[in-house]
Amino acid sequence: MGRLDLIAKTPEGRDYLARVMLNGLDGPIKADGQRYNFSMPSFRRLNDEQLALILNWLISRGATTPAPTLTPDVFAAARKEEMGSNRVHDLRERLTAKGQMP
Repeated sequence: MGRLDLIAKTPEGRDYLARVMLNGLDGPIKADGQRYNFSMPSFRRLNDEQLALILNWLISRGATTPAPTLTPDVFAAARKEEMGSNRVHDLRERLTAKGQMP
């Protein structure tokens, strides 16, 4: 959880987090130097306000003050393009390659 605030600092990071919540995430990732291989389910069944509340609560647990926030419109925009969890993984890899994934 302590990294979500760092990811949410940029528009690209906020878009990525919204897409993870909406579409899930599958595949190997590296976080804080550790490798993980897992599957996170989609939470698309929740509405945009509910998703924002959940993710903002998680983001607020980080060290960034004030904590970045996601508004429901970030989820509404991301919801327009449904993508598979493997494409969300590809998005993460692109952000990592650009140095935008802490």
